[in-house]
Amino acid sequence: MMRKLSDLEIRAMLLAANSVRDSAQREQLISDLQNSTVEEQSNGEIITFHIQGYSRPEYTGQHEFESVDGFPLEGKVADAAGNEVAVWLFADTNNRILEIELNNYTGDIPLPVTWDKFKLI
Repeated sequence: MMRKLSDLEIRAMLLAANSVRDSAQREQLISDLQNSTVEEQSNGEIITFHIQGYSRPEYTGQHEFESVDGFPLEGKVADAAGNEVAVWLFADTNNRILEIELNNYTGDIPLPVTWDKFKLI
């Protein structure tokens, strides 16, 4: 089901976007976040972005955004059970946001996460 990002999700993703190393990619990511709808897949473990007016290229892989410290841009949140959940932001070949992946390392499907507790790692 397609939906807009919640206010808490937007705040968390803007925190992440402001940590992107390349200024052009940072500005594009901020714009894309504001002009997207999302679709949850794999029981909410993947949040796929659909950017208004953008035709995504054929899928040839994905990569993480690079943070200001040169490492992949990653974060963490907790799920409703209190498990730590890793958050990865992936881009397509044009450096446009493709998806967010959530992993709680327990092998279980992450329960709803508390985006207001999002932190960069």
